[in-house]
Amino acid sequence: MNNTSIITEVLKGVTSKKYEAKTDKWFEFLSSKITLPFEAKIKESENHELQIGEIIKVTKITDIVDMYGLLVEIKKGRKKFILPICDIEIVEKNSENYKLFDAFLEWWEENR
Repeated sequence: MNNTSIITEVLKGVTSKKYEAKTDKWFEFLSSKITLPFEAKIKESENHELQIGEIIKVTKITDIVDMYGLLVEIKKGRKKFILPICDIEIVEKNSENYKLFDAFLEWWEENR
């Protein structure tokens, strides 16, 4: 499945043109399809406790926020942090999780 077909599948049946209705549908879809936990690498961080390139575990999808897109809870050791999905990179490039997040990021970049 490519990004266009994933985006079409997610938004099928959404009749509202409102951005919030579409982001709600993305949140619902990703929450049901993503396999948790999974490993990711920090791409960007304003938090001094999280270093770029560091491998962390994504444990939960928490919210969608206009400014940052999808927010996820990550775990580093015993500490938990909330990061936007655009600040991390999924380690397994061939995984279904990678494909789904990539489609979301493409849609979000075009529609925010």
